[in-house]
Amino acid sequence: MDGKKQHDVANCEFAKNGNLLKKIVTDNIKLIGEAKCIMDFLVHIGRLDESQAREVKVVNLQACGLKMQLVLLKLDMNGDGYAVQSVGKTIRFPHSREKIGDFFDVALPQLYYLKVSIHDV
Repeated sequence: MDGKKQHDVANCEFAKNGNLLKKIVTDNIKLIGEAKCIMDFLVHIGRLDESQAREVKVVNLQACGLKMQLVLLKLDMNGDGYAVQSVGKTIRFPHSREKIGDFFDVALPQLYYLKVSIHDV
C-alpha cells in the first residue's frame, strides 16, 4: 500500500450455477444499493457539480455459473434520480471449442468497457 486512500469504484458478485435472470433480480438489488453508495461517495469527495455528477457511472458485474451480465448505474437525465441499464448481451463462458469465438466477440468488448469505466474514475 502506498499510503493513498482507496475507495470502491465497481461491484462484482459471483454465484454458483443458477438462473442468471433470477440472480439479477434478487442479487443485483444489493449491488445497485452498493453502487449508489459508491456514486454518492465519488460525487461527494470529488465535489462535483451537477453536470460532472451526471458523467459518473458505476458498473456492476453479476456472474452466475458460466454467465455474466454488466449493469450500469448512473444519474438520470434530470440529475434527480438514478437509472439502471444493462450493458450489452449476456456473456456466456465457452463450454466447447465452437463457442470460444462467440465468447470473445461478446465478452471482450464488455470487459474492456468495465476496465475503461473503472479507470476513468
